[in-house]
Amino acid sequence: MKENPDVKVTNMPNPFGGYHDKILVQLANGTAPDLLCYSTEWMTEVGFEKEPLLLDLNTVSDYIDLTSVDPAVLSGGVANGKLLGVPTAISGLSFAYYSNAIDAYMKKTGKSAPPTVGENWTWEEFLQYGKDFHDAMGDDYFFFEYGGDYSGFDNTFCWILSEIAGAPYLDERCNVTFTEADLKKTFDTLVYMTENGIMPDKDYQVEVLSGVNSRDAILAEGKIGSVLHWTSNIQENSVKANAPLVTMAYPVLGRAENDGVFVRPAQFWSIYTKSKDKIAAARLLDYILNSPTAAMDLTLERGVPATAVGRKTLSDAGILSGSIAEATDYLVASADTGYNWFIRVPTVLNEINNSYVNVLLGKESSANASKRVHAAIVKITTEMRADFKL
Repeated sequence: MKENPDVKVTNMPNPFGGYHDKILVQLANGTAPDLLCYSTEWMTEVGFEKEPLLLDLNTVSDYIDLTSVDPAVLSGGVANGKLLGVPTAISGLSFAYYSNAIDAYMKKTGKSAPPTVGENWTWEEFLQYGKDFHDAMGDDYFFFEYGGDYSGFDNTFCWILSEIAGAPYLDERCNVTFTEADLKKTFDTLVYMTENGIMPDKDYQVEVLSGVNSRDAILAEGKIGSVLHWTSNIQENSVKANAPLVTMAYPVLGRAENDGVFVRPAQFWSIYTKSKDKIAAARLLDYILNSPTAAMDLTLERGVPATAVGRKTLSDAGILSGSIAEATDYLVASADTGYNWFIRVPTVLNEINNSYVNVLLGKESSANASKRVHAAIVKITTEMRADFKL
């Protein structure tokens, strides 16, 4: 590296397939690289070991400038009170409307567009706008859809549940923060949105939740008004709809906080505890995070840079611009919740997903589903806390 000529870097490229198992084996047997990069969710497997596998980066803070990383972003790498990972990049959930659909609605009704960045609206106003959109545009037009797959549904359900509960639905210690009543209200809200044409009909949703992509056709026809999606999906969804996306204000449920909004680390950089070159690894990590040269080398390959330095570099170069830049800045400014890896536990999400289909199709009442699902999630998370010794 020109900026650190005394540091020799040996790159160890690995294909993603098999990398998960390989890095876990290397961490366990003492052969892991000094500095490693890995998927966010793997922190649950490497961050809670009795004998630490990852170095607390606070111990090498003299060599890594973390001041340009927003504290809410940095908190995503904390486990058991130690900073074990720093994000390579960030993403998060963003509400956006499709300009073609909303322009058509405004032209037909004379009404205004949904609130955007710098404006505010309540959840009730969001629902009313969606109902008005559907009523005005016709039975095959829907104001909101959750990204076209079961993952998008998971994001939507957990966002609403967290907003209703007033906290992330699972906290950083894997504790359940919501009640059966919160869960029932979430089920009922989504059913209301379906029955009132705010979201696509039952058949469409069941297909989506079973893995069938039914959205691209109606998206291209301009029949979907808005979406909750990852900021990293903005360009993809804009292309599919053949229309620019406009970032919407996050609707809030009765208070100013955005409890369901968090900044998600795209991946983590960590230093191996058994590294013989911890300081050199820290200096390399500092270069990756804070060097404009590194930012230009990576561009948006791993997502939007986690540091203000990286984002400014790409913005000045015209690489980070438009709706992606706007949505990311708004996300970082709006997030009231630090990311924790328990937000996306597959067994929990599967339980929610399957139960929602039953409620949607009338096979189970929301009250019964809420009681059963709450008990199941408490059991799952209790077992996880025991496994992780939390």
